[in-house]
Amino acid sequence: MLGRDDIGALAVGMAADLFMVDTEVLDLVGTQFDPGCLFGTVGYNRPAKSVVVAGREVARDGVLLHIDEETVRHSANALMVQMLKAGGGIA
Repeated sequence: MLGRDDIGALAVGMAADLFMVDTEVLDLVGTQFDPGCLFGTVGYNRPAKSVVVAGREVARDGVLLHIDEETVRHSANALMVQMLKAGGGIA
C-alpha cells in the first residue's frame, strides 16, 4: 500500500518501534478505560517494561540491554568535567 518494505512487521531491521509499560499499579487505576490519558494527563514515571527499536529489543525492565550504562556514565561525567573546566565553570 505504501510502497515500503521496511514496515509491516515486528522484526529486526524493520521500522517497528514500540514500548510497553506496566499499568498494574495503584496510581494508574482506571487508565485502561482511557489509554490516551495515561501519558497526556496522568503521566508515567517508571522505566518501561520493554523498548523495541527497529524490531530489536533495546531495554527491558528499565535496563539498557546493549550498552554498559556504568561505562557510559563514567565517560559522560568525565566529559562534563572537561567541558566545565574549559568554560571556567569549575577549577
